[in-house]
Amino acid sequence: MKHLLCAALALLVLCASAQAGEKIVIGGKDAWTAFRLVGYNPYGNKKSFYSTPITYKDWGRINVHSKGSARRKGAEEGTALIRFDLAKLPKGAKVTEAKLVFPIQRSAGKKNAVQVFRVLVPWTDKVDWKTTDGATPWQVAGCHGGKDKQPAAAFDVPNAKYDAKAPTELTCNVTELVQTWADDRSLNHGIKLEMTGGYVNVAMKGFRLEITLE
Repeated sequence: MKHLLCAALALLVLCASAQAGEKIVIGGKDAWTAFRLVGYNPYGNKKSFYSTPITYKDWGRINVHSKGSARRKGAEEGTALIRFDLAKLPKGAKVTEAKLVFPIQRSAGKKNAVQVFRVLVPWTDKVDWKTTDGATPWQVAGCHGGKDKQPAAAFDVPNAKYDAKAPTELTCNVTELVQTWADDRSLNHGIKLEMTGGYVNVAMKGFRLEITLE
C-alpha cells in the first residue's frame, strides 16, 4: 500500500513538472480576428472613414500607418484591432511570460515605434471607425478614447531594410495583459496597434502570441 501511495505521489509530481513551463502558441489561420480601421482628414475624400477585415493569408500582411504617413491626399491613419482566440489558455492560469511576435516585412520612419493598446470595450464584425458594432459609438472615433483603450506595451522598429520574403521578428512583452485575460476571459477585447510615426507591414504568417505558463 505504501509503495502504491509513493508511486501515485510520484506520478502527480511528474504531471505537475510536465505542465510547468508549458508554452502555448496562438497564431495562424483562425487564431485571431482582426480589422483595420482607417481614417482620413476630410479634404474632399469620398471615402473618409471605414474599416476592412484582415483576412488571414500565408503571404498576407497587417498594415499600420501613423497619421500623415500615407502617400495620398488626406493624411491617412490606419490602426489594427486584433482579438485572439484564447481557447488554448487555461482559465486562471499563471502566466510567467507572454510576448507578441511581429515578423516585420517593411517599415518607414526614423523614429518608428509600434504601440500596443488593450481594448477596453467589446467590438463585433460590424466594427468601423466611428462605432464598435455599427451602432454603438467609440468614446472617441477610431478607438482613441481613454475608455476605449489603455496602453499595454510598445517596441521600437529600427530604421533598416526589411525583406518581405524573410521578415525580421521583433517581440513585445504583454505578460500583464495576458494574465488579465487568463484571470477573466470576459475582458479579452483584444488589442489595438498604432504607430508613433511612419508605417509598418507585419506578415500574417508568423505573427503570433507566445505564452509561457508557470
